[in-house]
Amino acid sequence: MSPASFVPFSEQSDLISALTRWSVNPTLRHAASMTDARGLSLAINFSPRVLSRSGMLEQLIGALDIWGVPPTSVVAEITETMLVNDLELSVQVLRRLRDHGVRIAIDDFGTGYASIAYLRQFPATELKLDQSLVSAVRSDPHTEKLVRAIVNMAHHMDLTTIAEGIEDQLTQDMLAGMGCDFGQGFHLGRPEPATEFIERFATSGPAS
Repeated sequence: MSPASFVPFSEQSDLISALTRWSVNPTLRHAASMTDARGLSLAINFSPRVLSRSGMLEQLIGALDIWGVPPTSVVAEITETMLVNDLELSVQVLRRLRDHGVRIAIDDFGTGYASIAYLRQFPATELKLDQSLVSAVRSDPHTEKLVRAIVNMAHHMDLTTIAEGIEDQLTQDMLAGMGCDFGQGFHLGRPEPATEFIERFATSGPAS
């Protein structure tokens, strides 16, 4: 089942807190089992409603200690929505995460209303280009210029760039030519059970 099918419902029904709390420990447990996975990062998506809840940050930090996962290998992905809904709270929460070593990614960048000026205030380490921009980068010259400008801006601000939704080699090549640092999408890899990924990783190492 696609997350798009149940995450919105979970947020509307306030089940998202329980879902997030449940997912943190299995995610870190799987990461801890890959003892040779040097350089491997894992990302956890956080809903704005969850991250601002009392005790959520403490649970994440405690789980990192329990499973022995370095905070620097964890990326907390936050959507643009959080940035504009409560600026003061967002800055406060994200700074606490960064102080502990967790990296911060602004997810779905380019589709919301986050002002470029906001980026000065947030302790972000990564910027993720939304797949709606990535999918149009080959066919629309204006989108190509926009994506190129975002990548350049992010690099000037010492942010790593990740392109979401790469579906073919030509798009990957174009983004690489722009200097985009990383990519994700079905062309690069599809979702799979954690046990299968761990087994494959153990025999072949991480995908490039």
